[in-house]
Amino acid sequence: MLGAKLRHLVNNICPHYHTKELPGEEVARGRCKAAKSAKVTNQPATQVGTAVSTQNRVQGPKRKLLNLCTYKLHALGDYILQILWFGTTDSYSTQTSELQHRRVKHFYARTNKNGANIQIARLQRREELLQRKQAQVHKHLLSKKTQAKVQAALAQDELELLAYTPPITYPTLATSH
Repeated sequence: MLGAKLRHLVNNICPHYHTKELPGEEVARGRCKAAKSAKVTNQPATQVGTAVSTQNRVQGPKRKLLNLCTYKLHALGDYILQILWFGTTDSYSTQTSELQHRRVKHFYARTNKNGANIQIARLQRREELLQRKQAQVHKHLLSKKTQAKVQAALAQDELELLAYTPPITYPTLATSH
């Protein structure tokens, strides 16, 4: 379906539009042609370049057509499935890999540069071990704090026992906070 629409575009719509090279592309083509002819004649490109650039000005910009024989257009039909499977590419970020690279460079500075890969691996393992230990200590401290808070809350609840009230009556408020 997509291929048929693109062929219809090239065959029926594009011939009505006269598209040509941009001025920068035209100048670049002239420079390339001058460099090629300079290689053939073994002359500096500046001497040959003036003659070639005047020839290009006479010829003018080349006509440009839509080329359907490119991989970009060939793969266009697969984009939908790829987006459904992997998501859009605007959600990808190189930040994590850049930060990891910076981390490895930091480790490299701490090695003696002989067998740096092994030394970097040791430093990374040591850092991970220290982070794990720090997380365990933090978790242990938090559990002690939360236990103390829970016990304090239970003690507070025991102090303010309310009398029984039937479910139909409105709730009563505690006298102290």
